[in-house]
Amino acid sequence: MSAEQPGQRRLYYSARKHGVEPLTIQETKELFVSAYKALDGLFLEAFGVRGSRGRIADPKAYFLIHTRKKDLWPPANIIFPHFSEDDLFDVIEVLHDVVSIPRGDGWNGEYDFDKEGGQIRYRDAMNEFLPQYGDGWELSPEGYVLACGPEGLKDLLAEDPPFQSVTNVGDKVNSAITRFRRHGASAEDKMVAVRDLIDAFEHQRSQAEKVLTEKDAADLFHIANRFGIRHNNPGQQKDYDPDIFHEWLFYYYLAALRACARLLHKESLPSFEEET
Repeated sequence: MSAEQPGQRRLYYSARKHGVEPLTIQETKELFVSAYKALDGLFLEAFGVRGSRGRIADPKAYFLIHTRKKDLWPPANIIFPHFSEDDLFDVIEVLHDVVSIPRGDGWNGEYDFDKEGGQIRYRDAMNEFLPQYGDGWELSPEGYVLACGPEGLKDLLAEDPPFQSVTNVGDKVNSAITRFRRHGASAEDKMVAVRDLIDAFEHQRSQAEKVLTEKDAADLFHIANRFGIRHNNPGQQKDYDPDIFHEWLFYYYLAALRACARLLHKESLPSFEEET
């Protein structure tokens, strides 16, 4: 199973018939400990093994510096009741930054280390169980624990970005997706993510209007301006549930961006990544 398609596994008879209950936090912590122990060799460079010292001489201090939390090391402690969801996800993200695959025979302690390969293997292991916990989570290629998204919209998040090359607009869209899905994202984070998607759309409005009617394009921005996302006008509607409306607006504008990108490609027109 690939880390880039987490949670895609065969369902057996009872699961197909009755469905599957999400993993609890305790079950998830125990699965993490099991996975960590199975991946022990991938932390040779960082922490050393069996008395040998890795490049991180004091792991407890390392975790304290990077998370501002005490007692996150050793990872086996994750099974203790005082470890929260935040603690678990912090540890998962920190370990993604330091994992690597040792290459060579280790003669005289000499190894080469493959960081990218180690991160791929580590993500695969984490994404065996994270999508089954709670509402569903995944460890992204950038090392962030992100929400998988609501059922029916997960495929929209999994699609390739609508930008084939790195541009300011493309960066803004991809950054907005990460900001919205990141664990612990606040209402303000999600509003900023929605605003960035709308700004990206407006920056490319002239191209979007090549495959949309002028009225349809105008309606897209009319919705955004009604809900006080970008401007602070007296007539804007601000008495709404941000959790519900920000999620709706986020997927609405992400779907619109992707739809326009596909339409431009279908019509052999310049795509969004070509700055205007």
